[in-house]
Amino acid sequence: MFTCNFCDLPANVLGLLQQGTAFHQPWFRDIASGAATKVTAIAELDGEIAACLPYTIATEKFFFFCADKAAWTHVNGPVFAEGLDQSQKAEATRRLLAQLPHWYSFHFFCDPSDDNPILVDQFKAAGFTHTTQFTHHEYPTDPDVMDPNNPNGLDKKRRANIRRAEKRVFIMEAITGQEFMQFYLHNLSAAQKICNQDQSVLAPIIDIGQSRKLTTPSQKETSSVIIFAAREVESKTAPLVAAIACLLDSKRCFYWLTSRRRSDGYDDTVKALIIRARQKARELGLIFDSDGADEEGCHTLYTRLKFPREVRKDIFSRPAFYDRRAALKTYIRQAKSSLSRVGLLCI
Repeated sequence: MFTCNFCDLPANVLGLLQQGTAFHQPWFRDIASGAATKVTAIAELDGEIAACLPYTIATEKFFFFCADKAAWTHVNGPVFAEGLDQSQKAEATRRLLAQLPHWYSFHFFCDPSDDNPILVDQFKAAGFTHTTQFTHHEYPTDPDVMDPNNPNGLDKKRRANIRRAEKRVFIMEAITGQEFMQFYLHNLSAAQKICNQDQSVLAPIIDIGQSRKLTTPSQKETSSVIIFAAREVESKTAPLVAAIACLLDSKRCFYWLTSRRRSDGYDDTVKALIIRARQKARELGLIFDSDGADEEGCHTLYTRLKFPREVRKDIFSRPAFYDRRAALKTYIRQAKSSLSRVGLLCI
């Protein structure tokens, strides 16, 4: 197990993390983790690194620790080396989980994959509770939902609404991280909501992500972060109406963050931006991932936008001292009873 900046990890561990999702990439995790302690559990099989599990120690209160995903991170499950069979992945997962301290609470959000039944069995055996969360995928080979010849696409009225929304604004693919963050936080405040994430790392993630290049399966070059922003008119200084941020890796385009101004006449702007992002992902040969729908409204939106595939993320949680709570309560109760009998404690 390593406790260090992700970019200081051995080359073979870094290489394995780079096979993971956009949220596993060392550049992203180093920024998103901020000043928190960064830990990477490593599992070896036959002397070779088989899997790794990075996490961040988020809080520290009264000797109780919370190990969680880094800020603005939506996936933080294990990453496996290529070529492992099912039994090897199960053993690697078991070895990873055996390294997790019992005095930490843990939360892991695992990417939908064929390995998830293995993860469910191993995480449950290690004392984790299991829940799921909807997410939606669109493959680059799936028909465009805006195509009128697609029988499973959007109906004529919805297509017309989205085209009308596009015409009302000027859409561009890049704004600064600072402008996106200010717009995002302003709209949260206007909706009387608060941001529980580390605000100081959001703009750097966006700016560095927009400058980082990656090559997609279609051999096209793109950025690790793409912003789709809608302004009132065609000007870089015009007020923003809505903006969405997508986080990319070599396989997927994640619908990462979204924000819109609460004003009349722009209700379908976010839908238009999502359609634009899906078309961009198709052009790049990437899977578009709606990246979760933990609210009923999100699930309804994605259903209305006719995402062709619905899958589930597996979420695993374990409290601190998960297997010792009963013993600890018994010990404290007995200690109080003993002290009261000798007159040292009044209960």
